[in-house]
Amino acid sequence: MNEQELTGQKTIAIFLVALVAFSPLALAIFSRPDFLLGIPRLYFYLFVVWGLVILAIRVNVFRVESDVGGSRRGGPRRPMRGYSGESEGVGPGAER
Repeated sequence: MNEQELTGQKTIAIFLVALVAFSPLALAIFSRPDFLLGIPRLYFYLFVVWGLVILAIRVNVFRVESDVGGSRRGGPRRPMRGYSGESEGVGPGAER
């Protein structure tokens, strides 16, 4: 199994965990009139779980970008295919 297949499976797993976490049965557990840190329990649960889902997706995607080598943190970049700049008379000041 290659790295892309594993990443795809992890993405699907994150989606399924989020689906269960936001299902009405899970939300009913936290739908009480109690407060946690001054915030209603349901709202606290929603924001914490939503933040964890976003964090899990970010970790999964960032790992993929760093493995490919095209990360935004100074990794090697490939030039755009089919674009060679002003050498072909493309760009500002080019005559037509």
